[in-house]
Amino acid sequence: TSPHQKGAAQILILLGAELSVALMYAVKNHQLKAADALIDIGADYAQALMHATARDDPTVAVLCIRRGANHTAALRIAAVTSNAKAARLLIANGANICLALSDIAAHEGLTATRTMLAAGADASRALLQPAASGWPEAVHELITSGADVSAALAYAVRDGHVAGVTALLVLGADG
Repeated sequence: TSPHQKGAAQILILLGAELSVALMYAVKNHQLKAADALIDIGADYAQALMHATARDDPTVAVLCIRRGANHTAALRIAAVTSNAKAARLLIANGANICLALSDIAAHEGLTATRTMLAAGADASRALLQPAASGWPEAVHELITSGADVSAALAYAVRDGHVAGVTALLVLGADG
């Protein structure tokens, strides 16, 4: 980032602009240098990453990731917005796909789960939480995508999640 760009960002702040608003404007208008300058002086790059992910802006997303933004949270946004391309970018830059898929499969629905599977998620690793939480639709989607049900069945039985056990047994788990 050049001193001139940092100076312009600092002038905006002195005039009363909020860093997050200025950064969102820079992200929305794909002004990468301005976004970088705003991050240098303290703008919340995590929020910018979320916005860039939702807008399918890989350049800004990578900038935010390199600055330390939580890419696993952004991965959830990519899944919820059915953006497999953004999900693959986030995964390639270190997002925890197993953690995100398990949470998404348990809470966000089939479309988001399918987006994560299309991005390369391992269905077997994601099966435990939805099975234990009693989300039969997510369990079915993960099993039909090749998940191994033995560990998930033990987990669901151990925690007393009847709906998860039932879903796994109906889908062919060996109890």
